[in-house]
Amino acid sequence: MGGSNGEVASMARDITITNRELTPFEQLVLGLLCEGKTNSAIARETNHTEKVIENTVSRAAKAFGIRLLVTFAPCSPE
Repeated sequence: MGGSNGEVASMARDITITNRELTPFEQLVLGLLCEGKTNSAIARETNHTEKVIENTVSRAAKAFGIRLLVTFAPCSPE
């Protein structure tokens, strides 16, 4: 399970945790995303537009050095 210690150390050197501190709003939005909420649901809950939420997620991703975000449709139970 996993690679050698050398591989792990190499990967760790390539990771930047954050380039700056997240704002309280970015922390809130990311927390809600982690709960599985959609941008639309977060916008309603925080009384912001969906575009504001999208921009907030984008700024937060840049703080982590993430260049590409992949979005997933919520799963519906069968």
